[in-house]
Amino acid sequence: IRVGAIAPGMIKTPMTDGMKEKAREALVNMIPVGRIGEPEDIWLAARFIIECEYFNGRTIDVDGGLSM
Repeated sequence: IRVGAIAPGMIKTPMTDGMKEKAREALVNMIPVGRIGEPEDIWLAARFIIECEYFNGRTIDVDGGLSM
């Protein structure tokens, strides 16, 4: 049995689309890569966990470097 988790940062969703522009910009300015994550970014992390048989017992932060 292998275990893996994903800790997403700010990801583009209907909720983030509904944010006030100034609030969204303030959050994006804190993200080192300079953008909100896309749902595909989460899928790429999930695919890595699934495909890499040596990965086990860890969490992948998908947050554009915000947690650094």
